[in-house]
Amino acid sequence: MSTRIPAVLLLIAACSIAIAQNRGGKTPPPEPQLRLATGITEAGRTDWKRYKHSHEGLMVKVDTSDKKFIKTPNYVVSLHGDGGHWNLMGTASVYHPTPQGFEVYVRWFNDRNLSPAEANKANWRVAWMAVEE
Repeated sequence: MSTRIPAVLLLIAACSIAIAQNRGGKTPPPEPQLRLATGITEAGRTDWKRYKHSHEGLMVKVDTSDKKFIKTPNYVVSLHGDGGHWNLMGTASVYHPTPQGFEVYVRWFNDRNLSPAEANKANWRVAWMAVEE
């Protein structure tokens, strides 16, 4: 006696992810598709700004509007650069996500002052991935 296990196929094409299951040769109903997009702010030219009412930290608004998300996607971020960014807090935290973008807030772990010029001199930039369900 053999056990039949449905085959599962994962299709990744044109930044769309779909999962289909073959049930006895019948075509399954269409599954909702996930939309995936990625991006990175420009090295040395990221629009870092000081926090409002703070000298210690910086923030950046990341614009994802060109991806034309309908719903707010799940954003995952990472801070890249030429050095020093390992010493920051907040590098993987997303704030105020919307379909058009999100914000990232960073500061030194010891709360010393941080300037936009210092961040851009080190080529700090935000790499991101977004998945819309």
